[in-house]
Amino acid sequence: AFTQLDAHLKERAEVCDKLLAAVAPRLPSEQATGDALTSAQAESQSAVQAARGKPWAPDPAGGLAVASALHAAALTRLLSLLDHPAELRSEAEIDALVSELKLIERQRAFTRQVFN
Repeated sequence: AFTQLDAHLKERAEVCDKLLAAVAPRLPSEQATGDALTSAQAESQSAVQAARGKPWAPDPAGGLAVASALHAAALTRLLSLLDHPAELRSEAEIDALVSELKLIERQRAFTRQVFN
């Protein structure tokens, strides 16, 4: 189950990077939101790296849960910013990335339940 979770987290990071690259020029006043998501992704990837050795151990699994919560908060902030100016979500590239990200999040949530 951890292998699937790891794959979803990698996929989420890739899509988040693409989304940030697409959104950053359009929301220059929201640099802090992008920085928060980038920082949360780095922390999440660090937690995944720590959990790879012993995914069943309490400390790495707990660190992964905390990192996932921080990432979710930063991602929620970015997604809410995208909903505010409707023209951003109407762009095909951004809308496709957001849809893909939402699908990955649903899959990751299910995989996380199996992992737990």
